[in-house]
Amino acid sequence: MNCFTHPETAAVGICKACCKGLCPACAVEMDGAISCGGECETYIEQLNKVIRESSTSSSAAFVVANRQVRQQGIILIFFGIAFLAFAYLAWRDGAGKMPWLFAVFGLLFGVFGVVRLRRSSMYPIDKPGKESGG
Repeated sequence: MNCFTHPETAAVGICKACCKGLCPACAVEMDGAISCGGECETYIEQLNKVIRESSTSSSAAFVVANRQVRQQGIILIFFGIAFLAFAYLAWRDGAGKMPWLFAVFGLLFGVFGVVRLRRSSMYPIDKPGKESGG
């Protein structure tokens, strides 16, 4: 592969932003990447900033995700209890096969709710003072 700007010169790398071949004269090294310069440099700086910020804020996002999983489990258990109550009321009033349908849905909602609650910490959270492997 040859340099995009200097076709007679062999490329030493590829720009991280635009993927063009770069010779030693054109290549600008920054944070372990090679850039053309100009707009590509700005783009790579912004990209590296986003990567740094996302790696530091992932723990907070996982806390929120775990909380949502826990809330889903509670809601599913609530629906399971409600369906079982409807099943009991329908059975008491002699509604034919309707109580079985409500009972099945109640049990399914309840089981899935318990599974969600048991997995309410399914996303890893970095504890302060712990080393995290990357």
